Amino acid sequence: MTGAKTDFLCSEGVQELLKLTNRQFVGWDASLRTVSGQTTDAGDAMDLWHILSFLALQPGLKVEKKLAFGSIKIASLKPETIRKYVAKAQRLGFVATIDSMGSRHIQLTSTGIAVVAETMQHWIDDFGQVQQTYFPAEPHTRPSGMAVGSRRA
Repeated sequence: MTGAKTDFLCSEGVQELLKLTNRQFVGWDASLRTVSGQTTDAGDAMDLWHILSFLALQPGLKVEKKLAFGSIKIASLKPETIRKYVAKAQRLGFVATIDSMGSRHIQLTSTGIAVVAETMQHWIDDFGQVQQTYFPAEPHTRPSGMAVGSRRA
């Protein structure tokens, strides 16, 4: 099975997909800098992505502040480190602390919404082009036996 997985990873389509994925995060970092007017550290861009995309998944684009730091899951980061990144996102203008219905929430700002939405639109367009070019609509089998485009149950 390893040979089939190696062949899959080395296929032209998957190679283009990997290159595109890397370019997308370069674009995300550039969007952060353009919108905030500040340079982000190399690791900060990914952590900010996790925070902003987490909030984008929440009803009303907000989460109760006392629950937020335990709810946002970023690999190997402790809640106090996540708190630091939320504070950075707030300083950059991407999130705000608001009082709502008797409790405090962190919420995406219009700037945060814009940068996530713009990034997602670029990703949809770019990944769609790779899919159309390298992964036709007719299903074919991946090395794991799962058809391209299918989901595991």
